[in-house]
Amino acid sequence: MQKEKPVYRITVDEFLAEDLVRVLFAELDISRNTTLFDDTTDVWKEEQALVVNSETWAEKLALPATRLKAYPLSSFCEGQVFLCGNVSLNRSKKSRQKFRINKTPARKLLPVTTQVHAEIKSLYKKALTGGQS
Repeated sequence: MQKEKPVYRITVDEFLAEDLVRVLFAELDISRNTTLFDDTTDVWKEEQALVVNSETWAEKLALPATRLKAYPLSSFCEGQVFLCGNVSLNRSKKSRQKFRINKTPARKLLPVTTQVHAEIKSLYKKALTGGQS
């Protein structure tokens, strides 16, 4: 049986030069039997810093080769957050957790920042309409 590859939360911390970026990455702590989670909970191990460039970022962070063209390093912005691994959006309305571990392995790079902005927009709309969607 093949061992599951870890899930990482990757934060684009700072552009040090045009093609040199410091990223912070934290591994999901699977010892807690985590299947539903979000990017801010305490299910993440301690963040570590790593400096990458356009030639090394995918390999150093074990990013899926299928996503390299969709997310070139040059398209990143400081503060962006991604999840990398066997994860997807949790579409359950009953859970406050935004993400889940997939049952079938499919390593991907998921932009968290987009999901957070969508949630904020939804909450703002509800506030303006008095709770009406």
